[in-house]
Amino acid sequence: MRKIIIILILIIGAWTAYWFVAKGAIAKGAAQTITDYRAQGYAIEHSPLKFSGYPLRFKTDAGPLMIETPDSPLGKAGLRARLETAKLSAAAYAPASWTLTHSGAAQFDMPIAGARWIFDTKSESADINAKTRLSGELAKLDIIARGVSVTSTGADAPPVKSLGALDYAFTQKGKTASYDLTADAVTLAAGATGRLGQALGEEIERISGVLSVTDYGSATPGYSSERFNVLWGKADLGGGFNLSRSPAGLSGKIALNVNNEQTLISELTRKGILSSGEAMIAGLMIGNLPKAEDGRRQMSLTVTNNVVSLGPIKLGRLPF
Repeated sequence: MRKIIIILILIIGAWTAYWFVAKGAIAKGAAQTITDYRAQGYAIEHSPLKFSGYPLRFKTDAGPLMIETPDSPLGKAGLRARLETAKLSAAAYAPASWTLTHSGAAQFDMPIAGARWIFDTKSESADINAKTRLSGELAKLDIIARGVSVTSTGADAPPVKSLGALDYAFTQKGKTASYDLTADAVTLAAGATGRLGQALGEEIERISGVLSVTDYGSATPGYSSERFNVLWGKADLGGGFNLSRSPAGLSGKIALNVNNEQTLISELTRKGILSSGEAMIAGLMIGNLPKAEDGRRQMSLTVTNNVVSLGPIKLGRLPF
C-alpha cells in the first residue's frame, strides 16, 4: 500500500509540475502570438489573460474580445468582430486544441463579394473549437451555435435574420479549404434571394452540404460541391455545383436534383414568379429530364454573374 501511495504522490507531483510549466508556456505563447499578429497588421483587444483550471484544463476569460484583420492587398478593409463574452479553454492533455465559448451580443463588419455586411448578433450559445499545427497555423475550426439572431446595422444586409442551429467545420491545407455545414431553422432577410424567396418564403428548414474552395483567400476563388441539400418551403433540392468568382459575381453550373417538381412549378406560378407560358416551358423541360435513383429530377442550372437560370428562364439571384 505504501508503494502505491508513493507512486500516486509521484504521479500527482509530475502532473502538477507539467501543468504549471505548460501554463507558463501557454501564457508566453499566447502573448507572443498576439504580438506577431499585431505586427502583421491585426488589431486585437482583450481582457488580461489569467490562466486557471488546474488540474484538468487551461482556462481564461478574454472577453470582451475585439479582432480586426488587416486590409487585403486589393485595398479592401478586413473583417472586424467584437464578442462581449469570450471564454477560452483547452484540455490539459491537448493544449493545441482550444474552445472559445460565447453567448449574448457580438458585432461584425465583414467584406462579402464586393459588399460589406455590418450586423449585430445575439446567441443563446456558441462554441468555437480551433486546432492549430505546430507552426501555429490554423488546421481546423468548428463552430456549434444555437439560437442566433442577426440584426443588420449597415447598408448591405446579410441574407440571414436568424438561425435555430448551426454546425460548421472548416479545414485548410495550403490554398485549398473545405467547409462542412448544417444549418436548421434559417430565416432569410426579405428580398435576399429575389424571385425564389418570393415563391418559397423566408423560412428554410435545413441547409446541409460540403464545400471545397480552391485558390482560397484570393479575389477569384473556385467553389465546388458534390453534395448539398436544401429543404425550403415546398422545395426539396439537392445536388452539386462548380462555380468560380469574378469581379462581376459567381458563374458556373449547378447540378440540381428536385423532388416534387410539379408542385414547385405550380407554387412559382401561383406566386407570379413564372408566367403561364414560362410554367409550361419549365414543365416540358423538367418532364423530359432524367431521374436520379431516389426519384428526383436531375437538371442543370446556369449561373452568370450571380443570376440563376433554367434554360431561358431566370429564376433569381444568389445572395452572395
